[in-house]
Amino acid sequence: MLHFESMPRVFFHWIVAPLVWLGTVAVHANTIPLALPFRVSVEASTPEVIFGKVRRSAPGLPIIFKTRIDPVYSDPEGLGKWDVYFGFMYGGKTFSVVPVSGPSGIVPGLAEGLEPLGRDVTFERAKTSTDLLHGQDIQHQVSANDEDGMLFVFSFLVAKGADPNDPDNWMAHDSMFFWVLP
Repeated sequence: MLHFESMPRVFFHWIVAPLVWLGTVAVHANTIPLALPFRVSVEASTPEVIFGKVRRSAPGLPIIFKTRIDPVYSDPEGLGKWDVYFGFMYGGKTFSVVPVSGPSGIVPGLAEGLEPLGRDVTFERAKTSTDLLHGQDIQHQVSANDEDGMLFVFSFLVAKGADPNDPDNWMAHDSMFFWVLP
């Protein structure tokens, strides 16, 4: 097993760092991808905490959930098209946030199972769930009808048309646990 702190600095900077930059390092006869073309983040906020990592609901305050996808490379046009998934696992079920046509335009809706928030998405710049929902935020007002418990919030990307049920297809992902307190 390699221990980076025991390696001479020259070895790390001239051998290991370029391999990481190229995207893979061979470890125990397996190849582990290290460089991903995207960074994905999941955030939750309330009107009192603007896009911090809020971890529990507050009585009477809406929760705003957001995902952000940043292309890492300076030439994101070459990255192709992607399907973006954003959702929640709660009470043993998986729900996806999906765009729904409403009387005033696109609004966020929920579908049971894995359904894309955006299909065939290109990344010329960073995009958020608000961008994919045409300016709408994903909000939930916790009520007395909600069950007390953990909400698992997730976001990930797969190549256009790839199976989202296979984690090997997830190019980049982020998640967080959120405590629902009615």
